[in-house]
Amino acid sequence: MSKKGEISYAQAIAWLEAQPPEFIDNLFEELTEKKKQRPQLIDNPDLVPLIRLLESGVEHIVENGRESKDFEHYVFEECMNTFYGTDVWDWYNKAVDE
Repeated sequence: MSKKGEISYAQAIAWLEAQPPEFIDNLFEELTEKKKQRPQLIDNPDLVPLIRLLESGVEHIVENGRESKDFEHYVFEECMNTFYGTDVWDWYNKAVDE
């Protein structure tokens, strides 16, 4: 059962098939353009902040016998910052919101 306003996969396919060919072409071009806009990896990232975060996570496990509540989230953020730079969040927020 779908929520109000949701459509089934079959309905979505039927809707797409009813669109003119240029709609699909434009959609493909838009997706291709968005892919080109993806963030670029930093050539020589500074790994020290990431390593420090990982070490603090290990230390937390040693001291408390468990991982801290939001550790995975912090690691994800630090990995993104380390390998893409802090400006990655502007791109990320736009990409996720669309």
